[in-house]
Parts: sequence; C-alpha cells; structure tokens
Amino acid sequence: MTVSGLVLTLENEAIALAALANDSRVVCGEAQGLRLPVVTETETPEEAEELCESLARLPGVLFVDVVSVAFDTEVM
Repeated sequence: MTVSGLVLTLENEAIALAALANDSRVVCGEAQGLRLPVVTETETPEEAEELCESLARLPGVLFVDVVSVAFDTEVM
C-alpha cells in the first residue's frame, strides 16, 4: 500500500471537489484558500504516481505538490 500526502493548488474549488468526489482513493481535507490538502491510498507506487498525474489533469486543479509518500509493505 502507498499513502501519499498531497496539496492541490486549485483554480476553482467547487469544480475540483466535484471531480474528486467519486474517487474512493482520495480523502480531501479542508481547503485553505486555493490550497487543498489531500491524502491518497493506492495499492502500488506505480498506481500512486498515475493517480497524482491524473489529479493534476482534473478540471479546477492547477498543480499538485507531493508532500509525503509512505510505502507500507506489511499486510494488515
């Protein structure tokens, strides 16, 4: 499992939140101005990278900053 902490820079908060709403891999925090903290959880590092790239292409999102990435090799 890969858990990533990201900060999305938004162009339009409402549009971005609507685009993120149906992705169970993404948990959004409370927006601070045009910055939205996000935690993602994926099965593999490759999936985490693909998700990060797809987040950057979402409507309402200008940029994605990767704050942290944790790789968990233990199965719970």
